[in-house]
Amino acid sequence: FYDSAASAGTGTQASPYNNVYTAIANIGTKRYLYGKGTTTVTNANTAVVGGGNTSNVLPVPPTRNGEADRVYVRNWSGNTWAITGTGTVSAGFFTSSGEGYQTYKGIDFLNLDNSTAANGFGIFYLYGSSVGINIELCTADNINGSAGSNNGAYMPWGVDGGKVWRCTSNNIQENGSNVGGNTAMFETYDGVNLSIQRCEATNSSYMVHHKRVLAPFSVSTSVKFCKDTTQNGVLYGASGSSGVPHSYTIAQCNLFLPTTGSARAVRHNPGTGDNGTNNATKHWWCNNVFYQRGSGAESSIQFKQAYNAIIFNNIYLESRRLWNEETDTSAKGPVMEYANYELHFGTTLAGFVYEYQGIPYGTAAALQAVRSDFAVNDAISNPLFTNAAGGNFTLQGGSPALTGGVDGTQQGLYLGNFYTVGAS
Repeated sequence: FYDSAASAGTGTQASPYNNVYTAIANIGTKRYLYGKGTTTVTNANTAVVGGGNTSNVLPVPPTRNGEADRVYVRNWSGNTWAITGTGTVSAGFFTSSGEGYQTYKGIDFLNLDNSTAANGFGIFYLYGSSVGINIELCTADNINGSAGSNNGAYMPWGVDGGKVWRCTSNNIQENGSNVGGNTAMFETYDGVNLSIQRCEATNSSYMVHHKRVLAPFSVSTSVKFCKDTTQNGVLYGASGSSGVPHSYTIAQCNLFLPTTGSARAVRHNPGTGDNGTNNATKHWWCNNVFYQRGSGAESSIQFKQAYNAIIFNNIYLESRRLWNEETDTSAKGPVMEYANYELHFGTTLAGFVYEYQGIPYGTAAALQAVRSDFAVNDAISNPLFTNAAGGNFTLQGGSPALTGGVDGTQQGLYLGNFYTVGAS
């Protein structure tokens, strides 16, 4: 046990440690470290976190071997635990060595500023072949890093297997700006088998930024039941012109709310060039709600080299376009597999509703002239949300979306008005 306001103790509940570094150092084989109060990150522990620069950080607990001995670092039940910093060289939990089966739960990361060092973050695993890293019920607000660095609330780079569940982020910054290209709630290079569920992100460039794939046909990140109010939503990308296209991406039952900037919501972009040949497959983008997303020629769903992409049961309200395949990459791999049962209303870019293999189409009928199986059951109709402007995206009686999906299923994100979306 750790209590920032206690007297020096021995780590028991009756006599907790009052020094977080001592508490972490003495976890040993125990499975829980309970913390409460406000912890200020100091120079008691430092590490090189990127760009060759040193920052004040918190160490992670000892690695574990599996679920049977997973270690939890969490708030003391019924209390809050906030991690904050002083100056401009402070960040959260960090490691660059291989770690396993560690969970962070119920921790608030507040006002961490690493703007004169490198990456800004709440939790950062810098490669090292870590496995099974979970982050649950955490919040991050006002996280800052240096210009040109990668900044995120939660950054499991190179981690194989893990989840971010019911977490929030707000105001993730790059050198004081939350609209830079490298600010996100969740960011990973080379992470695989990762799940983001019931999270909420505001005031950053991305909610989820999977920057690079580890290897062809790696299982990418799934994003479900989340609320997004960031400039670019979810990006499956690459590092510059390097890397290969993602495989097995999932964006399902998410709510993408009005925002400024490009306002794309789901994007697959394997770098600045068309990289790789037939080394990606199977994308599943369905049952999302896109409300006033996209701008200019940008779409709610925008992609290239998204081989075997499957798109269905989404609702688009007052959005710029539906989906947009930027270029024709059919010579390098399979074409899109399925696009049907989409509902849209108030789409604002006439003549450019769809884009298939780099060519825009203004209507479903025009698209069917080149892909007769696409958009056959798409409809233009008011989804009759209960109160979209007030944030209620359940469906009123009589909504065409109640039975307008594949095989009469419900379109949109709530699947029978049952599932909970967002961190609350």
